[in-house]
Amino acid sequence: MSYGIDAYFLEQRRAARRVAWLTFALSVVGLAPILAALVSPEFREAVREQSRFGYEGADQYVRRIELQRYEGVGERTQQLGALQPIAARAGGGSGGTASSHPRARPETRPLMTLEGETDFGLDSRSPRQRSQVPVIRSEDLVIEHLVRPTYPPELLEQNVEGKVTLQALVDTLGAVIGIEVLASTGEARFEDAARVAVRECRFRPFRRDGAVSEVYAVFRFAFRIYD
Repeated sequence: MSYGIDAYFLEQRRAARRVAWLTFALSVVGLAPILAALVSPEFREAVREQSRFGYEGADQYVRRIELQRYEGVGERTQQLGALQPIAARAGGGSGGTASSHPRARPETRPLMTLEGETDFGLDSRSPRQRSQVPVIRSEDLVIEHLVRPTYPPELLEQNVEGKVTLQALVDTLGAVIGIEVLASTGEARFEDAARVAVRECRFRPFRRDGAVSEVYAVFRFAFRIYD
């Protein structure tokens, strides 16, 4: 009688082990595709972009960035005068525009727009430009973090205004890795302030034919003192 009871429980343990092994095998078969997807390069790239740049959102989100990008550019900005190309500028004198009437400290706002191809002739005035890197239109590059330049205090005290145009090289991570002055009214402190602001901007990586690509973008700043 004792032998029969031992055999019964032994068979129960064997059956439990068989069920456990069968469950493990089915779990491996079911989880294998999921694990393969988690370690795939496409999934890691998607997670990296999501954690770095966040959800893109609807089209309206991009349109709001466009409105901010062009804020304040109007007729008054055009009154600052023509830009002097860097290649044609000689000497270290200041070419900024100073107001003739003294006034109390007004509101200041360096304006910024982001544009693609301009009338400045990027090929002839940007000798270090890489031919294989595109110059894109403004609506093709999305600003993730916009930094506006700081008005130089000494120029503000002197009521000096000016304009600066920069060309920035944006890498595949959305960071600015190269800056070159294309044109300016001649004041080096405006150029330095514009460089610092552009260097701190961040962009959504530009994609061309499904792959991220470096791009050139042109920034136009107007340092204007408002009454």
